[in-house]
Amino acid sequence: MESIGSLIGYLIMGFFIIVFGGVIIFFISISIRGLFRWIRNNNQPVQAINASVISRRAIKQYTFIAFEGENGDRMEFRMSRSKSVLVVGDTGVLTFQGTRFKGFQRR
Repeated sequence: MESIGSLIGYLIMGFFIIVFGGVIIFFISISIRGLFRWIRNNNQPVQAINASVISRRAIKQYTFIAFEGENGDRMEFRMSRSKSVLVVGDTGVLTFQGTRFKGFQRR
């Protein structure tokens, strides 16, 4: 009987080690992905294009605003709700760097 209890103890301990290791690997992979996105954005040129706001949606503390450039390209940027004063139909100059929103100057 003692060997079965010992075996169950080892199985439970192994399960917790695997779960804990999986959580650690998950957080490391998210951090690495964020680091690569940051590096990729920093290596992109800052671009300014004429664009208009075509949609706006809010999820929790963020607002997602979609823009359409003069050439028909569409892109969406995430920003905090406190900084999102744009409304659908606004036109102006959109400034961005990779996937990073830099600003929007209304015309």
